[in-house]
Parts: sequence; C-alpha cells; structure tokens
Amino acid sequence: MNSQTGEVSEYVEDVSIGGFAVRNFRDVGIVATGARDTKFVKNRTFNNGEYGITSFFSTGTKIISNVTSGAEDAAIYVGDSPHANTKIANNDTYDSFSGILVRNALHGQIIANKAHDNCVGILFITDAPGPTGEFEVDGNTVQHNNRACPATAETPRLSGVGIGLLGARSVEIRANHILAIRVTASWTTSAGRAGQKASASRSALLRLRGYASQRRSLSTTMVEVPDEG
Repeated sequence: MNSQTGEVSEYVEDVSIGGFAVRNFRDVGIVATGARDTKFVKNRTFNNGEYGITSFFSTGTKIISNVTSGAEDAAIYVGDSPHANTKIANNDTYDSFSGILVRNALHGQIIANKAHDNCVGILFITDAPGPTGEFEVDGNTVQHNNRACPATAETPRLSGVGIGLLGARSVEIRANHILAIRVTASWTTSAGRAGQKASASRSALLRLRGYASQRRSLSTTMVEVPDEG
C-alpha cells in the first residue's frame, strides 16, 4: 500500500464485523485499512482513544447501525480513501469531537444518522494530498453539538458546528435536521483580549474560515450557528 497516493496493491476483501462491544482502547476501537467492501454493522464502541470506527485507504466500506461515543477525535471516520464509495447510515454518534469525519476521501453517502452532543456533528476536511467530496448528506439529525474541544491533528479548535465543510467539493446537503446548535459561551476572541467575549456566531465562523485559509481551501465553509440575541 502506498501511503502517499492511497493506492492499494491488494485489498483485504469482504470482511464483516457485527455485534461487538469495543471500549477503552488507547487509539482506535474498530479499523479497516486497505480493505474492500468491509461491513461494520450493529457494533457499539465507547471511549476509544482517537476514533470509534474508522477506515483508511479503503473502498466500499459500509458503516451501518452502530452506536459510538467517547472518541477524542471522531466517532466515525473515513479518511485517505480516493475511491471511498462508502455508506454511513443509521448510526448514533455522540460525546466525541466530531460525530462523523470525512477527510481526503471521495464518493459516499451519509444518511439517516444521529450526531449529537459533540463539538461538531458532521465534518469534511481536505488537506494534503486531498481531495474530499462527492458525498450526499441526507436525512441526518444533527443536534446539541455544543461542546468545546481543543484542536487535534486533524481538526481545528471548534464548538457549536452542525455540518462543516473545509475545502470539500461537490457535497450535497439536503433534508437534514440541524437543531439547538450553540457555541460555548466562555470562548474568547482569537485576538486574545482578556475578558472580552466573542459572539457565538462570529466566533465559530472566524475559526472555521481561518482554518480553511490555512489549508488553502477553495470552498465555502458551511456551518449551522444560532442568531445572536
């Protein structure tokens, strides 16, 4: 497997993992690397280091009807997969940095999931080598993603984001329910003036735009934030 291009010389094929409870691992709960047509169905992962369920350099991965929470980074993560062709459906993701994270992956569906009580509900990120996109995000319920999380190796410091795009392309977002999203009120401005509070909406947008600029993003950042008042 070429880690720079994502090319896999020989895939691990047709592996199914279902019905497991996986908890308290230092790094990852369940992972597929260099795999084709892997299925993760009806598993439960709790408090596993960086990621709950993840796939890298893979294609045709199906992540369906899992419950995953307590990940320091992403509850569900698909990354480094230029031919991802993944389906992420009917999962319940919560109490993590992001409920669902897609990074440097193309082609897929994110359908009918619940992403709640995270810092970010659903997040797309592009960095080297990229790209990220060509996904459908349809019929998900994204709510109460109001936690404040520090930056990670993959993501900037964030709070109160429903669905975010950082450098992604051709992502179709439709018929989702994005509810009760607020930025943690105690955050201060990035300028660091002591005691001065930023408004929730402005703080979230500036942080996302600044991070997208650092990544040389060419796409519009999309977030769901509340009105001031």
